[in-house]
Amino acid sequence: MVFAAAGLMCRSDRNEAQTKLLFCNTSLIISAWMKVFPLFQAKGSLIYLERGIALVQIGQEQQALNAFERALHDARAKKGSWENRLHKRVSELKDRRVIELWSLIKLQND
Repeated sequence: MVFAAAGLMCRSDRNEAQTKLLFCNTSLIISAWMKVFPLFQAKGSLIYLERGIALVQIGQEQQALNAFERALHDARAKKGSWENRLHKRVSELKDRRVIELWSLIKLQND
């Protein structure tokens, strides 16, 4: 229950960056044990992406790059549309800096 609530709050754009980051970190801590399963690893990629977005918003770009790289890695753990979901989310934001950093990670990992 707490995992689901923290995940929803992490993905919400209504929260300020610091609050969003707190919920993302909480969600990642609570769900850490599930990462042994590729499906849960892929699902967790969305949380890492949102964590990266929050980090960009508070000016911690190196940590954001690390979060984006982890998101991309985890999305590729399971076949399906996980990576496409990440790209869609980034493009929906219309945040120039998030798009630039995400594109950099994408280029480095292709």
